[in-house]
Amino acid sequence: MKRRHRYTGSQVFRISTLGCGISIAKCVAMIPLLVLLLTQVQKPLPDVEELIRVTETQLVLQIDQHDILRGYTYHRRRISEELTSDGKIKHSEVTDEEVEGVPPAQRHHGQVFTSRSRPDNTEVIADMSRVWDFLILKRENINGRAAIAVAFAPKKHSRPQTDAGKRLFKNSKGVVWIDEADHQIARLHAVLMDDVTVAWGIVGKADKGSAIFREWKKVDEAWLPSKSRMHVRARAFVIGLNFEEVEEYSDYRKVYAVTNPNLDSPR
Repeated sequence: MKRRHRYTGSQVFRISTLGCGISIAKCVAMIPLLVLLLTQVQKPLPDVEELIRVTETQLVLQIDQHDILRGYTYHRRRISEELTSDGKIKHSEVTDEEVEGVPPAQRHHGQVFTSRSRPDNTEVIADMSRVWDFLILKRENINGRAAIAVAFAPKKHSRPQTDAGKRLFKNSKGVVWIDEADHQIARLHAVLMDDVTVAWGIVGKADKGSAIFREWKKVDEAWLPSKSRMHVRARAFVIGLNFEEVEEYSDYRKVYAVTNPNLDSPR
């Protein structure tokens, strides 16, 4: 006659997990991700007009990329490829460089991250809303952060006030990914819908289909470039150009003020 054993709840749990401890560990590790995904599915998408309005106020600072980058030492890799008319690589060049940051006291005579062109930037940003229609597509995960994908395309009847609006915005479309928490641009993909000329095409012309891709990441409290890719078919005077350029940024280290010249800046 067989003897039956009764087990407590904790004993049953231990017995059932003897052969699948690894699987349970993976499931436990996935719980935060599942919670994030469920939250994003249930959370409604934001109003597009309000999203663009708030993002434009942040973009004034993000567009001053040169000033912000001066506050960091970083590594930059640039890959330049000259292409034939059918897209084959004719010449390729790779350069790596360590870009040194500038201490705060040496930036703009003590004014940190202040750009002389900021009023112009404000007008350029205002032209984006004048020229483009915006449509929210979906919520996505960009580098572990929730971002809203927004498509943009020219309106039929717009009146841009800047050269960028008249030449570029009216002839381009694409998608921008806006970080939902910080309202900063996390990713951008734009393409020319038509040729863009300079001085009626005498000086130069960028051809339809030229495209740009850029991505930013949050470092400390700043949004800094992570990588970019630009493919351009153009003509400068009588010379035809077809090239692709990729830039990758890494190893950001903030530059601090140094009061003792014998001490290194903290990293």
